[in-house]
Amino acid sequence: MVAPRLFALAQPPIHVPLPVGGIVPDVAVDGSTTYVAYGIKPDAFVARLDEASNTLGAGVRVNSVPGSVLSGGERGPKVAAGAGHVHVAWQDPDHRVPRVWYARSANGGKSFASQRNVLTGAAGVDMVTVVARGRNVLVMWLDGRGGEDADNPVSSPIYYVESTDAGNTFGPNTKLQTPFRGTACACCTLDAQFESDGT
Repeated sequence: MVAPRLFALAQPPIHVPLPVGGIVPDVAVDGSTTYVAYGIKPDAFVARLDEASNTLGAGVRVNSVPGSVLSGGERGPKVAAGAGHVHVAWQDPDHRVPRVWYARSANGGKSFASQRNVLTGAAGVDMVTVVARGRNVLVMWLDGRGGEDADNPVSSPIYYVESTDAGNTFGPNTKLQTPFRGTACACCTLDAQFESDGT
């Protein structure tokens, strides 16, 4: 069996082996530091990349509740970094009680504060992601609120929560408003980024 590998863009490209059992890696860069999040069912870990040796340092478990991370396929922990903080978001493996979990590190990924559920309401969720720029943090997901869209039966609205204080507090669950009349494909991975003006 071949060990899973993470492929990162560099000059030249490099491959970085994940720990045994590591799957669905995600990468964030903050200045000169690269963080890699990955799942080892059913937990989430973050490690720093040593660019001199192209190896990962020791992984630090992110989730304070053991077994609370859904990993597999496109689903797994997502990582973002900014203003000296590392942010990780993921969904719970128990679909009967939907949760969007978030945890942050204020010490470069050496340890993480207790995870928090940022979802309000009992709607189903999928494809959780996180993005950060400076002290602004956004956690997004596909949400089951509102029921099935008659024009787009296999789609879901996108919801998010936003923080302007590096993840210390978050605003309310908010439905993403766009001029597009439809909703997002219910089986597609989400990704997001901040523009230079903070939008």
